[in-house]
Amino acid sequence: MPSNYSPIRWLALVLLLVYGAFLTKNILFKKGGFRYYRHYFNSEFKNYSPKKGWAKANTVPFRTINLYKKGLERNNTNAEYNIWGNLLGFVPLGILLPLAIPFFRKGWAMLPAGFLVSLGFECLQLYTGLGVWDVDDLLLNTAGATAGYILLMLGIGFWRLLNSSPRRKEAAELSRREL
Repeated sequence: MPSNYSPIRWLALVLLLVYGAFLTKNILFKKGGFRYYRHYFNSEFKNYSPKKGWAKANTVPFRTINLYKKGLERNNTNAEYNIWGNLLGFVPLGILLPLAIPFFRKGWAMLPAGFLVSLGFECLQLYTGLGVWDVDDLLLNTAGATAGYILLMLGIGFWRLLNSSPRRKEAAELSRREL
């Protein structure tokens, strides 16, 4: 990585790595501590196969979302947690990835990046049995990353608008004249 990265880009990169660890913990390792997973991989995982995981998978778009929607109507907090968790959990990706790596400031690059990160987690869940593969998670996670990207672009646009005000330009010009 170039040493001429700005402090903001370095901070965004560090936060992106911390966020990645946080996301991994909350998606793959949400059930317990080290002992639980040591037991899982030493015993249960030996009897697990992706074929068994695929039998539990949701491959029908909006099936889980509609179930959650019915749960929300009944004040089911688990449904609310899952919908908002899948959406909001990926908003930081849409903000931090473009800040850390300028290539992802292009919308056509960020949208597939959010999808591919989500797909990676879903595939890890499928192949390890540490979760259930769900196409609705892909949709919600990608929407969350896209929302984060849109918020970042709006924030950058607002920042540029504030910094390009006529008063700001006049002040900058006056300070140049004084030098």
